[in-house]
Amino acid sequence: MLSFKLSWITTSLSLKGHRKLRQWIDWSLNLLADPLYGKMMTQCFKMLTQSDDGYLNKECFCSVKLLYRQRIFCYVIEPLICKYNTSPESVKENYLISILYQMDGNSYVTLSPYFSKILPLLLQLLSPEEVYVLQSLQTFCNLLESKTPVLEDYLQSFVPKLLNLSQSSKYMNIRIVALQCLYNCCDYSLIKLLPLKRQVISELSKCLDDKKRLVRKEVVRTKSRWLSIDVVNDDD
Repeated sequence: MLSFKLSWITTSLSLKGHRKLRQWIDWSLNLLADPLYGKMMTQCFKMLTQSDDGYLNKECFCSVKLLYRQRIFCYVIEPLICKYNTSPESVKENYLISILYQMDGNSYVTLSPYFSKILPLLLQLLSPEEVYVLQSLQTFCNLLESKTPVLEDYLQSFVPKLLNLSQSSKYMNIRIVALQCLYNCCDYSLIKLLPLKRQVISELSKCLDDKKRLVRKEVVRTKSRWLSIDVVNDDD
């Protein structure tokens, strides 16, 4: 009950841009390390990114400041990353979930100054045994769909991980989203895609025998796009 009340109060203060907002956010950050309330407090950071919950909106005569989500993100992201890196394993998950929630609620323009610190965390999650791999994949997919420029420099790092997930994950949704990410990778420059083309096409061929029709459909779509990359001297 305490975490629920704290989440609502913090969200209300954030919409209004109240002068005591940072004090309440600091309390929320500290409670993430609490063994009793930490897991529940992650919902506070989810609520802070939601645009309309049916109550806290202008239709209900609430005062909603412009760019309030962006201001909150800029205030909390570095403490969240720092605490994730320095906290014991028992509470790391709480900070990681909160980081993912904050990323989901903001655009690339807001994320870009912190991307070099956030991306290593996302890459760690692109592994079949990770609990939050689907949420991390969906974040990646959103960034790729928006053609986030900085991701182009990391294609060599995450494309092999996406290929691995598309084959080895036991969950159909994860395999599908991984394939969608690979499809969206083709929006980047040819010079970055060319070194990966042979590997991607070869690995995608192994997915054509997937037992799920929806996955096979996504494989064909993704492989066709990689094959259609117009490369001069591809055989060299």
